[in-house]
Amino acid sequence: MTRDSDSPHLAAQNATGELYFGCAEKDPWTPISIVQELSLELSKASVNAEVEVYPGVDHAFAFQERPTCDKAAAERHWERMPALFRRRMD
Repeated sequence: MTRDSDSPHLAAQNATGELYFGCAEKDPWTPISIVQELSLELSKASVNAEVEVYPGVDHAFAFQERPTCDKAAAERHWERMPALFRRRMD
């Protein structure tokens, strides 16, 4: 999310489906302030979106191959996507 006119969050504001963002609390590339701003912008635009912050985890927490993997957070994260697909594809 940037202030530029081509920021991806602007496209998300026109989404007609359901969006899910699973974010690490400790992420140097996406500070929590940006995550909070994303959540606010999507809410203001009435987008059907959930922005979930995984407390205490680092960037790439959902990938087993990474040293920052957090097993409990990864399992929850990977459960969220099939649940979204079941809701939207049935």
